Amino acid sequence: MESGRGARPGSVPGADPGPISAPFGAHVSASDREAQAAALIEAGQRHQAAELYRQLIATGQASAVAFANLAVLLETTAPMAELVALLRQALALQPDFAEAHGNLGLLLLRSGELGPAIASFRQLIRLRPQAAEGYAHLAMALKEQGDLQASVQASQQALALDPRQLSALSSLAHSLQLLGDPAAAIATYYQRLALDPNHAETLSNLGISLQAQGDLAYAIGCFSKAVGLDPSYPEAHSNLGAALQEAGEFQRAAHHCRAALALRPDFAEAHSNLGNALQSLGDLDGALAAYGQALALRPGFAQAHVNCGMARQCRGDRAAAIAAYRQAIALDPGHAGAHANLAIALLAQGDYDQGWIEYQWRWRTGKIQRPAVMERLSAWDPAGPPLAPAEPLLLVCEQGLGDGLQFLRYAPALKQRTGAELVLCVPEPLLELTRLAGLAERVCSLEEAQTLEQGRWLPLLSAPALLGVTASQPLLNEPYLRVPEPRRAAWADRLQASLQTSEAAIIGLNWQGSPHTEINMLRGRSLPLAEFEPLAKTKGIELVSLQKGAGSEQLEKASFADRLIACQPLINQTWDFVDTAAIILACDLVITSDTAVAHLAGGLGVPTWLLLHPVPDWRWGLEGSSTAWYPTMRLFRQSPGGSWAEVIRAVKQALGPFLRGRLAKGLPARSQDPQAAWERRQ
Repeated sequence: MESGRGARPGSVPGADPGPISAPFGAHVSASDREAQAAALIEAGQRHQAAELYRQLIATGQASAVAFANLAVLLETTAPMAELVALLRQALALQPDFAEAHGNLGLLLLRSGELGPAIASFRQLIRLRPQAAEGYAHLAMALKEQGDLQASVQASQQALALDPRQLSALSSLAHSLQLLGDPAAAIATYYQRLALDPNHAETLSNLGISLQAQGDLAYAIGCFSKAVGLDPSYPEAHSNLGAALQEAGEFQRAAHHCRAALALRPDFAEAHSNLGNALQSLGDLDGALAAYGQALALRPGFAQAHVNCGMARQCRGDRAAAIAAYRQAIALDPGHAGAHANLAIALLAQGDYDQGWIEYQWRWRTGKIQRPAVMERLSAWDPAGPPLAPAEPLLLVCEQGLGDGLQFLRYAPALKQRTGAELVLCVPEPLLELTRLAGLAERVCSLEEAQTLEQGRWLPLLSAPALLGVTASQPLLNEPYLRVPEPRRAAWADRLQASLQTSEAAIIGLNWQGSPHTEINMLRGRSLPLAEFEPLAKTKGIELVSLQKGAGSEQLEKASFADRLIACQPLINQTWDFVDTAAIILACDLVITSDTAVAHLAGGLGVPTWLLLHPVPDWRWGLEGSSTAWYPTMRLFRQSPGGSWAEVIRAVKQALGPFLRGRLAKGLPARSQDPQAAWERRQ
């Protein structure tokens, strides 16, 4: 259960008003010298035309057009205040000068004076109601002001007058994107690209919407094309970096973030995105430096505070992490990632009361996929109306298999609390194991749950908050998973018959979780199989690999492959969770990294030694060698700056007394019924 950093795409560029309108021709009543200036403009002699306009203004002979044209000619060289003053003078002489209102609005928009800019554009629309440009300019200003619905309306009015109005299409797409309608934004960006296929800004913004929709590969393609079209476009580089970060291409992500910063050193979002890439590469010092740069440029940058908190938490400094998350929430009270990450930090330090409350924000982060049944049926609110007499309560598994295995235990308590018919909805791999556990009247797969016609749902990881679970009181800590006796006995006999020495202790090993989840605080939770070599030399043991999928390929090159039990090839072909549980019950001890196997073994009541990296997942707390979640589990913690070698040394040192204790007890625990074995150990 982890909330990622939520690295936002670098940024969508703000409104780009573009250049103000071209110079206007002289009025028919203009002086000969104004006509001469207009001719110079036509001939491309802009500097000479500007000098002539200055002379006319200095001698009091200039018309409104002269002031307006001089503003256009000086646009790239004169201070903004001078340009605005020229246009205001033009409008003082000719209040109905529509083009001057438009150009004044563009200058004011560029300088961030949104209210006056909007007023100027409204004047332009009043004077030129059939001109699409006025509505397009107004849409840009309203979008920058944050009035997104009004911006959409203005864009649509512009497009009704001119369906090919590019600026209006850009504003409309961007507003839809900010309103949280990426599908509509994507359609509008494509419409814009159909008219101008090589517009880098549109490609970059389209990439952001595609990324929000989960189309990461297409998003990367859009950002890459934008960078190819305009290598000097810092936002595109930063956006590409953020997308590559999400795709796991951390080195390339860092490269493009650095490219963005070379073009624009004061780009706070690029500094933050660089920090994310460096953090994923394990360079926490570099990440913190990058976040520091982002916050120096923008102290109110809530996402950078969250990212900084993640880096602090990965270093084990939870107090600083909590402070960073709280600062982000103070800046942006609705920042879901800040709340979700704060929850993890609070839970890790044992503050379950506040931690569970904050963890309800997890669904708003966009980082946790909602099971489909949650989209079809209504949520159950414990504080709301009670369930109808015939209305079932669906307890829906979420996130990883380990989360499901750990929190399935709360189904009976929830049944007792509500009195409702309880339907436990689990991932397909856990279906048979959950049914055998007898934790609910009805168990179905998440896929089957999509066909249910009635009921209300509660996410599985919301149950602990409802039941008042605390760090020291998990409510249920005895074995709650079961395996049918024939299958347990069959695997016990199979493993016993495979032993080279009948008295040998069977040690189950598991070393790697899913590589896709090993980012941020879970980075480094797995260890190479080779680290177990010192244990393999221990006399009186034989090893069983419980590893499935990624990581199992390491068995082929293991130096101690000869210490694996003879039936290992058959075990390698066994993917069923019930059979895996039966194999675990046949083990005297399971030694594992923080994976679903740890929860499976703990839920079965099998002695389990859990190997933890320096900053483990929240559920294992910050210190200690035991956990209230599983009484038969012992925690071996890697020290800050330590290595897996030191953890294995501690395990090897503890293994001797364990083996001697096993022999002193007589029959190995693996030959007993799991419930009876657990009771005997008490």
